[in-house]
Amino acid sequence: MNLKECYEIIGDYNDVMLRIPMEKLIKKCICKFPGDPSYMELSNAIKAEDYKEAFRAVHTLKGVSRNLGLMTLFNLSDQMTEILRDEKAHDVSDLMNEIDLEYEKVVAAISQLINDEQ
Repeated sequence: MNLKECYEIIGDYNDVMLRIPMEKLIKKCICKFPGDPSYMELSNAIKAEDYKEAFRAVHTLKGVSRNLGLMTLFNLSDQMTEILRDEKAHDVSDLMNEIDLEYEKVVAAISQLINDEQ
């Protein structure tokens, strides 16, 4: 799998090329994405019902997703950000499940990209 094929699964290649017009740099950044702590911080904060921390984490995830052209994950994170903006308790379980599935899909595709390049 090459980078364009990976982006067919995870996001918008042309969008990210507008921000980072070097494929080598995009690949370097996208390969670091699974190590970004914001998803795990969001997941842990939701489980702990710490909505202030959940808002902070999802806001970070939203920004990282947008910068990397991970548009589905960005849109889901954006929805969660707006719900949690008041940092109060909300039932976000369905939306969190959607984020979980999309995150797993993105990480799996990135892992395949990394493995295929070795």
